[in-house]
Amino acid sequence: MRVQQHTPKLTGGYRRDHMLSWIFKKFGRKSADATATPSAAKSKGKQTANAQAQAAQAERAVEQKAAQKSQKLEAVKAAKADWAPRLQAAMGDDAALLTLAQTAPLLDIKLAAVEALTGEAALKQAEREFRSHDRRVHRVAKTRLEAAVARREARAQAQTLIASATALSAEPHLAINVLVSLDRDWQALDPELLEPAQIEQFRGLSGALNSNLRQRSELEQALQRWTADATQSLNTWAEAAEQAAAAGLKDDLSAQAQGLQQLQQRCPDLSAAAGSAAHIALVGNVGEALQALQQTEARLTWLAALDSADAAPAAETKLDVDPEAGSPEATAPTAPSTPSIKQQWQLMEPVADASLSRLLNQRFEQWLRAHAPAQLDDQPAAQTEASPKPKRSAEARNKRPSLSSASPEQTAQFQTILEQAEADQAAGLLSDMQQKLLQIDDLLQGVDPASLAEALRERHLPLLAERNRLRDWEQWGGARALDALVAEAESLAEATAAAQAAAAPAEAQPNVAAEPADDTVAEATADGEAVAPSAPVKPAKLNLKAQREAIQALRKRWKEVDRLSAGAGQALWQRFDAALQIANQPVAAQLAELKIAREANLASRELLLDQLDALPEASADAAGEAASAQWKECLRALSAFQLAWRQLGPVEHTVPMANREALLQRQRASLDRIELPLQQARRAAEAQRELLIKRAEALLQELQQNPQLRDVTQRVRDLQAEWQEQARSLALARPTENDLWSRFKAATDAVFAQRSAAFDAREEAQASSLAEYEASLQRLIALTVETPDAEIRRTLAEVDRAWRQGAELPRAVANALDARLQAAHAAAMQILDGRGQLIWQAQCEALSAKLRLCESKEGQQPDGSDGADELDFATRWAALPALPAGWDLALTQRAPAKVDLDDLLLQLEAALDMPASEAMQAARRLLKLKTMKDVLEGRASSQQGALQQAAWLSTGLRANNCTPAQAQRLHAVIAALSKAPAGTFGA
Repeated sequence: MRVQQHTPKLTGGYRRDHMLSWIFKKFGRKSADATATPSAAKSKGKQTANAQAQAAQAERAVEQKAAQKSQKLEAVKAAKADWAPRLQAAMGDDAALLTLAQTAPLLDIKLAAVEALTGEAALKQAEREFRSHDRRVHRVAKTRLEAAVARREARAQAQTLIASATALSAEPHLAINVLVSLDRDWQALDPELLEPAQIEQFRGLSGALNSNLRQRSELEQALQRWTADATQSLNTWAEAAEQAAAAGLKDDLSAQAQGLQQLQQRCPDLSAAAGSAAHIALVGNVGEALQALQQTEARLTWLAALDSADAAPAAETKLDVDPEAGSPEATAPTAPSTPSIKQQWQLMEPVADASLSRLLNQRFEQWLRAHAPAQLDDQPAAQTEASPKPKRSAEARNKRPSLSSASPEQTAQFQTILEQAEADQAAGLLSDMQQKLLQIDDLLQGVDPASLAEALRERHLPLLAERNRLRDWEQWGGARALDALVAEAESLAEATAAAQAAAAPAEAQPNVAAEPADDTVAEATADGEAVAPSAPVKPAKLNLKAQREAIQALRKRWKEVDRLSAGAGQALWQRFDAALQIANQPVAAQLAELKIAREANLASRELLLDQLDALPEASADAAGEAASAQWKECLRALSAFQLAWRQLGPVEHTVPMANREALLQRQRASLDRIELPLQQARRAAEAQRELLIKRAEALLQELQQNPQLRDVTQRVRDLQAEWQEQARSLALARPTENDLWSRFKAATDAVFAQRSAAFDAREEAQASSLAEYEASLQRLIALTVETPDAEIRRTLAEVDRAWRQGAELPRAVANALDARLQAAHAAAMQILDGRGQLIWQAQCEALSAKLRLCESKEGQQPDGSDGADELDFATRWAALPALPAGWDLALTQRAPAKVDLDDLLLQLEAALDMPASEAMQAARRLLKLKTMKDVLEGRASSQQGALQQAAWLSTGLRANNCTPAQAQRLHAVIAALSKAPAGTFGA
């Protein structure tokens, strides 16, 4: 609203009505005294008094404001003294602080109470409470609430990262990208928002993870170096072992054995170093190579003992060998030696490496050919006993199949395959040789062997003998392998029984010493002396997973060996199966428990699905509160179902496999029945939220185009109310809800920010306008008596123009400024009026002096002087102040008057309301009556009277034929005129 202008009139003429002057005697005097005050002086006095009264009133207003301000300060001090103890007592109690902030009368107390709030709920309530009033308190509450929310979220995120770091510290294999991501997420947090304990805890966990990662990296590097060394050592060992097995001694393998042992000792921990399957296989290869090397050394030592036994002939020497110890000793011959030597060679532990075994067997056969050729075709006694030939019935012996003669093509093909088999035998490819012999068997199916050439049959027979010998060795090796499997199974069974006994309560165990098993082999030293068995080792806790894998591996190996060999006896199989049954007891118990647990888990899941299926379907016709309650119930049921379902564990590991697929299908069907309508409703709700966001953005654009929009705050509140109503009716998915709310909040915050910017701009404009008004007032207040009149009038005009063109201000501020302007304007006018009156008096005095100078020049002085000469007159005339143009012209044109000077002086005296003498009273009464008559008849006006009075005064000043009495009366008129308001008689 524009400030109302109350500019007083700057200048004005002296107006006077003759009739009213005469009737009310405005210019009359109470006495004939020359010092009597005329009516014009009274008017001027009234103006001065009014100005002084206004100035006094302004001073009283200033004093009153100062007193009010002092009273307010005292009241504030008293209120602070009263409320400060309450604030101190409420510290630490958010409810009391919030109540104090709502009821405290002082802004400082409110701010202190809000700043002392610590709880997020209290800060949120304070932000809502002061949103519509107390903007400063609301701003402080909002800032502290945002800081509290940011601090809570940052600490929750930090706790999540700490939990992740704790979980990672238990992982056996840590990926570096996971650690980098964890560190990057931590660096994104503001350290000022976190607790020092959280920072220290994460630093400790991060340091431990980095140390573990560095150790694992070092282990992996060590594993890589060990792998390279192991690969090179295995290649070197293979060449050296083959050379030693073919034609070397035991000492040739000592360096290789020592190198492999050191390599095995230097092997890193594969579980800590995250070794791959290739590394694990390489470790097994090193172990197998070392075992094969030890077995090769034992056979080479045995062969060296055979060569060194030259005290008796080779055919009469017998060696007693412990097959497991591998240390032969030569004794005196007690029986034919060659069969005993071959049996002892066969009873020695077989070499695991096929190439080394073949070379050693060839070397032993060479020794046999050199010392006992007759032993080459003997069969192992154990194999002969283990696999007796079945007896053929008489009918089978009498029945002979009809065989055809071999065709030339069959003979040629037989010869070709026979040559290939001989070549394979010469090259040592026994497996390929056996395949060729099988082809020959297929070729000769139904063919009479007698139809073949004698030379071919003689060449075929050694190959068949070699195949039979290899089969005998396979059957013997299979039997040895089956015995080893039985021993391993029984060892596993004993370890299982010991572990179960250790886990059972002490009072449940029998107080009887366990007897040794029948098949226990006594320990022996290198020289064959028996030693006492070592103290029993406390059995370790069973690893059921490893136990199950070991049992499965044993059964798989049994099937493979049984398939390749001639088969095991029933007794051996029963021992093997019984041992594995004992070893499988804890595994079976665990599987039974796991089956029961899975059945119970399946029942629990089906119960959850039954409860979910019992939930009524969402109705599309529901609206309002009914729809809100319906969706809330659906969300509650889904949340409870998903939580309980997750607590039951992964379906893949907690439900029987046979029921898994049906359970998952039912779960999908049950969830679709509830989630599909919910998703449709959420899509509709999401569209409504999008519409609210667009309305908020449109409101922002409208506010940018029209910053003075008045109802913008209420419209934003309405949008927020609609959003809250929709959020209460149906909650969206958390990511979608957060995204939409962030966009809506950004739009509404932008509206409030734009509104605040408009308010700030308007306040700045008002402050600037107020400063301009204050500057204008200061210009008026700065005017003093020493200021020239022209400058005062110019300042008054400029301030009046600036005041009219000024901007709008609040009504209260505008009224106060108007009052101050009127007071300053009156003070300036008072300065102008007082200075004009002094100038007027000086002009009247100069007029009287110049009139006397003229009268002196004309010889009309009352003292009878002759007058002054022209030079003296001009000098004295120039020394006197200048007169108005009318008066100066009248004095320079002095001449005898043609009018009645007494009547003219009477008119002037009546106009100035001068007191009349007794002789002139009658004439004055007549003049008043005549003037009243003219006024009543409309023949006179105030303007005409002023011009007539000026003409009368000019005529009196121009007349040089006045009598002394008339001249005295004229001077009295000039003296009375000096006391009249400036400008009287039109001067």
